[in-house]
Amino acid sequence: LFVGIALVPNGYRAWRHHYQSRVIETMDDLHVGMSIDEVLSLASGLGWKDEEIYLANDRVTMTLSTPADLGARNWIIICTFSKLKLVSAYVGTPDNVYYHPEGAPDDIGEEVQNRTRL
Repeated sequence: LFVGIALVPNGYRAWRHHYQSRVIETMDDLHVGMSIDEVLSLASGLGWKDEEIYLANDRVTMTLSTPADLGARNWIIICTFSKLKLVSAYVGTPDNVYYHPEGAPDDIGEEVQNRTRL
């Protein structure tokens, strides 16, 4: 029983690291001016599943969501578009898209108002 309990935190850390690494890799490959289709293709190529990608009906915002984490600490990528081209991308959490999680990549593109870096 003790061995099983000891392995859970290590498995959790590996799971969390996997998804945070995918967010970092995605942010590294995003750049201002990409089309929505290019961002969708990039996300698909990096292993994002269809159910993890949400493109708003107005085609202004796209969210790439990692699986829910305890305390809503999982990272999400919020992409904003103007005239169907990427103008900004940033990492937040489901509870607060304006919170910049520790260790998350820097924002891309236009400055996002009301961002808090803790």
